[in-house]
Amino acid sequence: MSEPAMPLPAPALLAIAYAPKQVREQLRWLLSFDQRLGEIGKRAREPMIAQLRLAWWRDMLAKSAGDRPKGEPLLSQLGEDAIATGAAVQLVDAHELYWGDNPVAADGARDAAIAGAYASWLGIAPIAMSSRQSRPLSILSTAAKLQNGDAPAGLFGPGIRLVWHALTGR
Repeated sequence: MSEPAMPLPAPALLAIAYAPKQVREQLRWLLSFDQRLGEIGKRAREPMIAQLRLAWWRDMLAKSAGDRPKGEPLLSQLGEDAIATGAAVQLVDAHELYWGDNPVAADGARDAAIAGAYASWLGIAPIAMSSRQSRPLSILSTAAKLQNGDAPAGLFGPGIRLVWHALTGR
């Protein structure tokens, strides 16, 4: 997988930097895909339009790599990675939940899709990850909590708080 079409936010880049080298590109792709799906939700004014766009992604993910549109960079980069494809379908399902009345379920489903794929790429169960292996996921979780105001940023603000967490795990 190569560089995604959309630049990722700093917390995602920090999480990727803390991931083991052998899974960084896959994690970058998955976070880029999640970001792309989030953009659909931000841009759509009507739930039906967003759902149609999400359905298009689901349909494209169901196709083999050779049958997918060549002009879509994220689909081209995906290839035949079964783990990423499964996680991508789960992310589409999770983003559909945002149009319902339970955003907490949507957040949980997104987190589960990303954590499950990440652990599968590492070849371990999510529960069996060491603190070092789980650091990218905790960085993403802490960033989300800071963004939502669910965690105190501390004296220096959310950016420094996130870097401190990345360095120390606290």
